[in-house]
Amino acid sequence: MNILNAKIVNGAVIADGVTVKEAVLLCEAKSSSEGFLLIDKDAFFYLTKTTNDLTKALDLVVNAADLSAQILNFLSSDITEAVPSGGGPVKLPAFAADAQILQNKITQLKQQIENLKNTQV
Repeated sequence: MNILNAKIVNGAVIADGVTVKEAVLLCEAKSSSEGFLLIDKDAFFYLTKTTNDLTKALDLVVNAADLSAQILNFLSSDITEAVPSGGGPVKLPAFAADAQILQNKITQLKQQIENLKNTQV
């Protein structure tokens, strides 16, 4: 049995610059990934590396934690500054603009997580 470094690009298994149409996928990868081509006589099998995908997922979790901290900091500092006495509505244009920026970041993060999840199925 031989083992080569390989990758999937646009759904095609590529090893040493050659597309291997006969490769059987031993994973659920749909899109781009890195992995190995296992060659056993006339049979070709592709197996993805999971470390890259796990690293991407963990990066997204870290980003989510950072964003949560930003949101909590934003809420505590802007509301305290806007209403020092702790009462009354907050109606500052800057507050609304900052809230929209954070909402956009949350939406982007959710989309990145969905994209990563969809490449795994």
